[in-house]
Amino acid sequence: MRQPSEGHTLVIPKRHIRNLYELDDDTAGHLMRTVVRVSRAVRDAFACEGMSHWISTDPAGGQEVHHLHIHIMPRRPGDGLLRKYSTPPATPPQDDRERQAVAIRAAIIDLQ
Repeated sequence: MRQPSEGHTLVIPKRHIRNLYELDDDTAGHLMRTVVRVSRAVRDAFACEGMSHWISTDPAGGQEVHHLHIHIMPRRPGDGLLRKYSTPPATPPQDDRERQAVAIRAAIIDLQ
């Protein structure tokens, strides 16, 4: 495992789950409780000043290993890791954001 910062840890479900989309609600709850517990331990063990967590899903999302896992990355100011954006993104017009919200809400209803 590459380790860009001391204490970088992965939380990995024992049962094979390909990616976030295949995660059931019970396992999701257990997984998040584990991420919180491990994150606190990493914070205390390595005295980091912040933390990043991430899941990559599908190739376009940067997923390299096709088994769900969550990265816990200790952070320090100026560490140069995981920049949010190469340039600040534009804020879409309110109408566009509202259209996107409607589409997401409709998709959530369809999933129920």
